Amino acid sequence: MDQRDRLLWEINRERIRRNAAMLSLAWPGAGHFYSGHYSTGIFWALLLPVTALLVLGIWRGPTPGHAFLLFPIGLVWYLAWLDAGRGPGESAAPCQTACPAEINVPDYIALVREGRPMEALALIHDKLPFAAFCGRACPHPCEQKCVRIEFDAPIAIMGIKRYAADVGYAAEVQPSAPPGDEVRRPKVAVVGAGPAGLAAADTLARLGGIVTVFDEAEEPGGMMRYAIPEFRFPREALLSDLRTILARGVSFRGERKFGRDISFESLAKEGFEAVLLAVGAGDPVLLPGGGKEEEGFLDALGFLACSRCGNGMMLRGAVAVIGGGKVALDTARVAVRLGAQEVTMVSLEPQDLMPAYPWEIEEAVGEGV
Repeated sequence: MDQRDRLLWEINRERIRRNAAMLSLAWPGAGHFYSGHYSTGIFWALLLPVTALLVLGIWRGPTPGHAFLLFPIGLVWYLAWLDAGRGPGESAAPCQTACPAEINVPDYIALVREGRPMEALALIHDKLPFAAFCGRACPHPCEQKCVRIEFDAPIAIMGIKRYAADVGYAAEVQPSAPPGDEVRRPKVAVVGAGPAGLAAADTLARLGGIVTVFDEAEEPGGMMRYAIPEFRFPREALLSDLRTILARGVSFRGERKFGRDISFESLAKEGFEAVLLAVGAGDPVLLPGGGKEEEGFLDALGFLACSRCGNGMMLRGAVAVIGGGKVALDTARVAVRLGAQEVTMVSLEPQDLMPAYPWEIEEAVGEGV
């Protein structure tokens, strides 16, 4: 089963389960017949009247206490609805359930262990097109749920993902192509070329859409390109992820700002049948009454973007970074790399309560922040 067929199968499975749950509200077992689980449907369909007959068998006239006899009937109804909606479930490892993208972590680790990193990369791409990015800059909550923590240390899941991405991209593994001309392919516009827009474009292309991504920036990538420091996410790794998305037939048009260069009307005239807005929320948070740029006051996102432009930007003297989150830590570490003699972070929270992961703080302190 290729990636498109797998995705369509998952979408259809969820639709069937929703409809099955609704039918089971009408009569227990009806949803199971709808989803093709006939034996289970017969069980639930017979259990309700059997339960009702048992209740009637001990019925001796209406009393307030007999209200509790309705409980077993309601319980049968509820369990039938629950089973029809969820269906026969597959147990997932804690690391997989902790992953926001629900990547099949155990299976791609097993493929890497067996010496099949290209297949591991294809499995990662089933859920996420940014294998190189998540192999470097992901907060990896999966590792915090790894069962190996109970014995020694968690498996280096993020590192394994990075290895699969690097080896797979080096082998020039191409994603599955979109369906042929015999399948109707709707034309879709995605506004915004950040992680959300590119992920949506990748999914739409896998489903057979003709996808064009618009962005006001010259190059795609959004915050991954302009706000993640080079030492955390090298440019070549970004290009590897982007090539995977573009290889599915996704096209990109830069320097197109929505509301200025393009609009719903202009996109409709070009034949786009649907528009997805994924413009993000990239405006910086500034201090009330803060100073001007020429006075040495910079917003973090603008500073990080400028540091990636390769214009030879250098800092001198002491630098204060106001904030204690991930962006502030990245800003401080970039400032160190750009020549600042002293970098101090000013945070509302104490160090042990800063909104960042402990290892991120340790790395920054180790670099002199």
